[in-house]
Amino acid sequence: MYGSPSTTDHGNVTANCAASTSDSMPGMASEASVYTAAEPYNSFDTKLGWFADQGVSAVNCSFYWYDSDSYINSEDVTIGQFIYDHYLPVVTISGNYRTTDYETYDVATPGRGFNTITVGAINDKDTGSDLTDDDIWTNSCYEDPTSKNGDLYKPEVSAVGENIDTAGGYSGWYGTSFAAPHVSGLVTLLSKFAGTGDPTPNGYPEYAKAVTLAAAGHDASTFDKEGVGTIQAPDAESIVKNGQYVTDTFAQSNSIQSYDASLDSADSEVRVALAWLTNPQTNNLVDNASAHPDVDLTSTSTTPTAPASITRPPTTPGGNTSASTPPTPAPTPSRFRRQTGRTATTAPERWRWRGTADSRAQSQSRRVA
Repeated sequence: MYGSPSTTDHGNVTANCAASTSDSMPGMASEASVYTAAEPYNSFDTKLGWFADQGVSAVNCSFYWYDSDSYINSEDVTIGQFIYDHYLPVVTISGNYRTTDYETYDVATPGRGFNTITVGAINDKDTGSDLTDDDIWTNSCYEDPTSKNGDLYKPEVSAVGENIDTAGGYSGWYGTSFAAPHVSGLVTLLSKFAGTGDPTPNGYPEYAKAVTLAAAGHDASTFDKEGVGTIQAPDAESIVKNGQYVTDTFAQSNSIQSYDASLDSADSEVRVALAWLTNPQTNNLVDNASAHPDVDLTSTSTTPTAPASITRPPTTPGGNTSASTPPTPAPTPSRFRRQTGRTATTAPERWRWRGTADSRAQSQSRRVA
């Protein structure tokens, strides 16, 4: 613990969601150690640094600030810069709708900024792996932060956050505060899946985000509110163990890297997630005029296809990821670009991305038979 933080029910439920060791109600990463720093509104920078010194695999932020607008705040930048400087994943909540003060579904600080994994909450109706009846929690915030091109999409992903029961007799809890630690637990498990023994391997924030987003499943009816979908730990484990990801460092502006991926058949479904770190210091905090993506992803198939359906694209902070659905033959090529949503693809596929100076990217894909 950092100092002598007070023990609260909120903190206990949050920790249980991430790492409870109960046999009947285990947390997402039940073998993980939990480090705690209470009262995050005080000495915020110092406590972030303390987590980095402990060698943790992820930092969970189950707290938020609201204000009268949707602009990125200094706390958003602080966390984004911390991730950029320390290569340590930080998971934040999208926030809860409030009936007092600011009545808004705007995503709250510190979930507005670059580089974080911002998490919304869903109700899974206690039906396990069946996603068809999942629904976004009524009070889970989803309105995007203000950005130059209107393409800073939040939240990126969701997890269960309604009717939460945990060890210790806690029952019926709800909120994005309890969705986020499920994602933090999954991020913690990724290094275990890889078998590296290193809790924070090189490029871990990008790698963690790309795997988490690509492994998510979703109910299309709430696609614009839950991000790319709800986390799926078995799929994330499969991605990591099968090595279905690539990494790269861009040494110069406008450099291009290309990768080929063969699909099982023309009707295969594939999702590709591209994640990279953005330096928040290069972005204008007043009006976000220069808050823009610094990596573009293009997918060009050998056999021409046309968009199957254009919806809101899943994105990384300050940029984009892309997803695809089963192909629809047509005379025009399939292409992923910035602000392009879901697009049909066929095999073989070539993924190309262009990066600015010193940007790092992680790409990960998942095959579905």
